[in-house]
Amino acid sequence: MNKIEVKLTSFRAIKTAKIALDGITVISGVNGSGKSTISRLLYCAVNTMCNFESKVLNDAKRDILSLIGRYTPILRQTQSALGKSYTDSDENLIKDAGSFEELQETVDVVVGNILTKLPPAMSDRYLTYLRIELGSGESSSDAVTRHITETGLACGDIITSAREIAAEMPKRNLFDFIRRSNSDLEDFSGNYFQFVENGENLIGKDTFTQPISLTSAIYVDTPMALNANLNWSNPNWSRLTDLMIKDLGRTITKEASSIIEDINKLIHGRVVVESSGSRNSLTRLVFEREDGLRIRLENAATGFKSFAYVMRLLSNGELNSSSLLVIDEPEAHLHPQWVVEFARILVRLHKEMGIRLMVTSHSTDMVLAIQRIADEEGCIDRTRFYLAESADEYRYNYVDLGSDVERIFECFNKSLEKIEEYGGGSLV
Repeated sequence: MNKIEVKLTSFRAIKTAKIALDGITVISGVNGSGKSTISRLLYCAVNTMCNFESKVLNDAKRDILSLIGRYTPILRQTQSALGKSYTDSDENLIKDAGSFEELQETVDVVVGNILTKLPPAMSDRYLTYLRIELGSGESSSDAVTRHITETGLACGDIITSAREIAAEMPKRNLFDFIRRSNSDLEDFSGNYFQFVENGENLIGKDTFTQPISLTSAIYVDTPMALNANLNWSNPNWSRLTDLMIKDLGRTITKEASSIIEDINKLIHGRVVVESSGSRNSLTRLVFEREDGLRIRLENAATGFKSFAYVMRLLSNGELNSSSLLVIDEPEAHLHPQWVVEFARILVRLHKEMGIRLMVTSHSTDMVLAIQRIADEEGCIDRTRFYLAESADEYRYNYVDLGSDVERIFECFNKSLEKIEEYGGGSLV
């Protein structure tokens, strides 16, 4: 397994952090020490680096649709005057283009369609609406044709520029995409961030290199993300739900099947995808209990949802040896016994499937369970614990504890001191 390390300095509450991602990584610290900042940044950085060309392509589509969209209102009016209904099929063709080559071919088709759909007899009207100035000796029809042709050429320039950006992989574009992917990172400049693989810095002075051993990151900050009435407000939550619903048609490995089976036994049921039966055929997640009870997953116990997202991601093939799974406080909403069961699932994800995990936790049960189970399963050498220790009043250094959790427990045990202080006496 390639060695991956993330370095971050002087960003918000984080003074220094040097975090290894070689197996199971567990981060602990007080509230406000920057743990979730690391989680969100890592999630956005990995997905941006691994899907850079796709993001550049999507930007090109956006800019092209802005140019092509100028003709939409007049096309709609024209088709209506001819007794025809207007569809957005041209715009959809652009949105569906899967490569720069396909996008260029699509633009050529769409420009041709626009020329066909704008009758010359209505050229004067187009001139006024599009604010086209006539050239010397140029007819209205020729001016409209010129304008549409120039739009096609401008679209081609956008595609050419996008191709160059995708090939060069400039660092400034990488950081811009990271900021845009999550509003919580709008102040991220990247001057203090480095991604290292096998000792090589992937972010250079002007450009960056994609990681070899990672192709995606999945981030779960709360199982409540699976509530349909909430996830629309958070793009990360919407994406998690989409990943759980869609079927990539991949063959499930025997290791994934074994973990799924154990989760199903634990929750006495399974989570399936079904059509809502509405006119738009929306899909939804449903919990089927082994006694026949069926309820929408969003109405199931919150603890079930924690296991549900792992099970569905395994079922869809989204979790594999090139995945990074980032989870904030997985112990939230779980009974102490289920905290231990969830820790066991996490260890198995790495040991049996090679999935890298980064977990933040405030739970003594979660931290100790991961340590003890990883040791028992023979992967403690790939399990690392970090503690955010105060550097000054507002900032923290992340200390690598290796596999030793004693200092984390010393931090946790301060809560007992508070109980004694406020409760009027010793607990012993």
